[in-house]
Amino acid sequence: MARTSTPWRLLPARELGCGSAATCWRRLNEWAKAGVFEQLHLDILDQLGAQGRLDWSRVSVDSASVRAKQGGTMLAQIRSIAAS
Repeated sequence: MARTSTPWRLLPARELGCGSAATCWRRLNEWAKAGVFEQLHLDILDQLGAQGRLDWSRVSVDSASVRAKQGGTMLAQIRSIAAS
């Protein structure tokens, strides 16, 4: 629901055992604030890593997923791409 922008009112809340769409939203919001999803993601990665099921050849890291604290360190000179 959060990723697809589907209206919460279309959620089959009763069938999911939530009672109402508002209750589902409230629970999701509480779990997000408590860090449940981040911890779940790390736990899944740990389990896959222990099983040797992570394919590190397809990993991509950028500033949207990993923060460079205090600008990080510059390991190489960055070449200008501006017109000379």
